[in-house]
Amino acid sequence: MAAKKIAFIGGGAWGGALAIVCAKAGRDVIVWDINQQVIDAVNLRHEFPVHSGIVLSEKIVATNDMSDLAGADVFFVTTSIAGARDVLGKMRTIIGGMPVVMTSKGLEHSTGLLAFQVAEELLGPEAKVALLAGPNFASDVAKGKISATVLFSKYPQVAKMLAEALASEVFRPYQSTDIMGGSVCGVVKNIIAIAAGISDGMGLGENSRAAIITRGLAEMSRLVLKMGGKAETVAGLAGVGDLFLTASSMQSRNYSLGFGIGQGKTVEEIMKARTATTEGLLSASVINLLAEKYQVEMPLSAAVYEVTSGQFPAAETVKRLMNRPLKEELA
Repeated sequence: MAAKKIAFIGGGAWGGALAIVCAKAGRDVIVWDINQQVIDAVNLRHEFPVHSGIVLSEKIVATNDMSDLAGADVFFVTTSIAGARDVLGKMRTIIGGMPVVMTSKGLEHSTGLLAFQVAEELLGPEAKVALLAGPNFASDVAKGKISATVLFSKYPQVAKMLAEALASEVFRPYQSTDIMGGSVCGVVKNIIAIAAGISDGMGLGENSRAAIITRGLAEMSRLVLKMGGKAETVAGLAGVGDLFLTASSMQSRNYSLGFGIGQGKTVEEIMKARTATTEGLLSASVINLLAEKYQVEMPLSAAVYEVTSGQFPAAETVKRLMNRPLKEELA
């Protein structure tokens, strides 16, 4: 089945960028948002506030009435993990068995569930749930800069249909059935990006950042494999690709949070100046539960939680990491 009409829950940075991608691919797009300013900007000025200056196709319309989404062939949930459960609950009667694509790369704080697991819990285990993940900054995607991503779904035909709906000369989607691996990679890379930002904010140098990214990749790989994901996913766009991007650029909310902490700012000071969610901050407080459950050693991820929760200052945590027992690299 070809996807002709695509619905987006959320007209923020990522929802707006993907809506632009879908319209370029020739699809009709409807965006639901609770914010009337977003709706007016789309319908009257033909732009997303967060992507100001990018003129939208007439194929994109916005609404604050969720019933207007009925009849869509695909539903993208682009809210943060914190808001996913609420909107999915409201959408259940509208979805009608159509594919639901989650874009959040976080862990639900109250349950420790991944985004696709939250969707399956609410919609049923047979729901056609997918995940979009890869090394993509929303602003670059919205501007039409060449990007690649991965669509994960347990159902190969769903991933294929979604890829065909998004593909264009500037946006290349790949397909995978490893939705568990793609989801875990997305969570861990955000936490490691905070660690890399802390290191750079402290002025520890590029050698330090390279070590953090590499050892963070080891933590990611261990958890992915223990939770049933594939090594190929870790080595791909949603693993190595997204980790490299997120842990090396101030465009990343997670890296920039860490950078501010490394410069001596508090988490509260940094977050007061933000409106967008920083998923790694929330996930860091839950990842230790997964590490314990699956008996995976994740010292960097644990250190990020220690620092962001105020248990230890960054400098002390660095010393403790550097004084851990020596071991073989792959251990």
